[in-house]
Amino acid sequence: MGKDYAPSHANIFLIYFDNLARRGFRIHPELYFRFLDDIHFIWPGTRKELQEHEEYLNTLMPGIKITLTVRESVIEFLDTIIYKVPTSPGLRILRTRVYFKPTDTLQLLHAHSFHTKHTPKGILKSQLIRFKRISTTKIDYDDACTTLFKTLKNRGYNDRLYRHTKNLIWNSNYDENAVIQHIKKPTDDSFSKEVWPLINYYDPISVKIANFTRRLVSTLKCAENYKLINCYRIHDNLTKKLVRSRFS
Repeated sequence: MGKDYAPSHANIFLIYFDNLARRGFRIHPELYFRFLDDIHFIWPGTRKELQEHEEYLNTLMPGIKITLTVRESVIEFLDTIIYKVPTSPGLRILRTRVYFKPTDTLQLLHAHSFHTKHTPKGILKSQLIRFKRISTTKIDYDDACTTLFKTLKNRGYNDRLYRHTKNLIWNSNYDENAVIQHIKKPTDDSFSKEVWPLINYYDPISVKIANFTRRLVSTLKCAENYKLINCYRIHDNLTKKLVRSRFS
C-alpha cells in the first residue's frame, strides 16, 4: 500500500526471511508460497513441531510477526480455497476453487454505464478466465460463476451473454483471439478483420502523430483487409525502473 515500489521493496526485504523459512528449520515446509504478507505452506510434521516452527519464524527478523492459521482439510489463501480430496486409502490430493471474501460485494462496472460496449464484456470474460484458472473441477467453476452472476444480473449483464461466455471459457484453451471473436457478433465485418496495431508513445504530440499515421495508412491498398487501431505505450522513466519486478 502507498508507493508503487512498495511491493518490490517488500519482496527484496523478505528474501532473507523466505530462505530461512524454507530451509532454516529442521523440518522443511512443502509448497511454500508468499504473496506480500500472506504465506502458504504444507506442514509435514506434527502440531507441536508446527508451534515450534512458528516460534522460530518470529525470531528471524525484528518487527516481523507471523501468526499461523492451521487447517486439516481446507484453507483459504488470497482468492483461492485449497482443499483435500481422498483418492485411495491413505492418499489425498489437493484441489482449488474460488474464494469470495465476506467483504467482497462484487461491485463490478454496470453494463449500461457510459463505457464502450466491449468493456463490460471484457470484465465478464476476465472474471470467468480467472475462475477457470483457479477451479480444479467444472463443479467448482460453475459454483463460482453462479455466485458472480447473482450480482451481475442486477447490474445489467445479459443472461445469454453470460451463459455463452461461461461455456466458451471453460471449453477454450485461453486463445484470447478465439474467445473474443466468438463473443462478438459474427455479422460485425469490422471485427472479423485482422487487427493492425499502430504503436506510438502517449503524449500530446505523439497522439497527433498517431492519428495522422492511421489516416495515412488507411489509404494504402495493403491495409484494406485490416482493422487499424492506435495503441500507446508510456515513455520509459525512473518510476517504471524502480517498480519493475523483472529486468531484462
